[in-house]
This record gives sequence, structure tokens and C-alpha cells, in this order.
Amino acid sequence: MSAPTPEQYDAKLAELEERIGELARQVELLQPGKKARIPASCQTGEKPFIAADVVLRCSPEAPIVLGDRVITHHGSKLLGPVSIGDMAYIGPEARIRSQTIIGKRVNFGPRVMLLNDGHEVGRTRRRAGKNVTHPIVIGDGVWVGAGAIVMGGVTIGEGAIVGAGAVVTKDVPAHTMVVGVPAYVKRELDT
Repeated sequence: MSAPTPEQYDAKLAELEERIGELARQVELLQPGKKARIPASCQTGEKPFIAADVVLRCSPEAPIVLGDRVITHHGSKLLGPVSIGDMAYIGPEARIRSQTIIGKRVNFGPRVMLLNDGHEVGRTRRRAGKNVTHPIVIGDGVWVGAGAIVMGGVTIGEGAIVGAGAVVTKDVPAHTMVVGVPAYVKRELDT
């Protein structure tokens, strides 16, 4: 039996992602009366799944935009402005902070944290000085493993993998796998 072609693999992946989304929607239907609260300043594409306890903090000045068939699991918190592309999968208890752009078909494991805000070093009486925010950009088709942390100012290239528990402090080239604390390139991936 020969290995599937990239086109066959992509078709099967799309079929499975559609099935996952449908199953997630069915699970949500089994919890009558529990619906996600989606503020008016949040925009969603077709057939989103947003668990009832997901927190979406957005405003007209800081919108959250979710593409078609985005799945956002329980306990996740998003603080706008955030943009998430079509068919992204946000695992349970994710933390996504402002000024974040997430591409299409991105998968997050549980407890992924995108932390793009912090502080300058302050004076001796209070070391946490002025608040600063640096954008995070995650390319299409990226997989971020469970418990990984992505720091502000980082761009993760298309098709990259971030290993579970990694702490990403620098840009990740497209089609590479990074692991560790701090994250380093483990290997290049097939394209």
C-alpha cells in the first residue's frame, strides 16, 4: 500500500476537520441552555463552535474576528484585538492576548498561552514598569503543542510545529519544528 499523495492527505484532513466540528456542535447541543456569549463587537464566520464558558473580551476598538469553522474549546480566554483564520482549532484553556493574528488551519493543544504583553523593567521600588505589548503572528497550518508559551514579538512561520511545553521567544521559520525552553529548531519539516 503506497503512502497517500499530499492532495489525498489534504482531502482526508478536511473531511476529518469537518467531522470534528460537527461532533463538537452536537456535544454543545446536548447542553441545552448553555450557549457561548458572543459580544456584538466579535465577528464569527460560518459554523463556529465556541464552548459556553469561553471568554471573549472585545470592543469596537479591539475586535475579535473568528473565521469559518473555528473551534474554541472550554475554558479559553481571548482578549481583542485578535484574528483567527478559517478552520483553526483552539484547545481547552488557551490564553490568547491582544494584537494576535492566527492563520488558517492552526491547531492548539490544551493550555497554549500567547503572551504578548508585559512590562519594561521599572525602578527599584516597583520592577514591573510601564506596560508594553508586542504582536504575535502565527502562520497557516501551524501546530502548537500542549502547554506551549509564545512570547510577544514572535512570528511563527507557515507549517511549523511548536513542541509541547516549549517557550518561544524568537521567530520560528516556516516548516520547522521547535522544542525546548527556550525553543530551538529541532529539525526542518517536509513541505
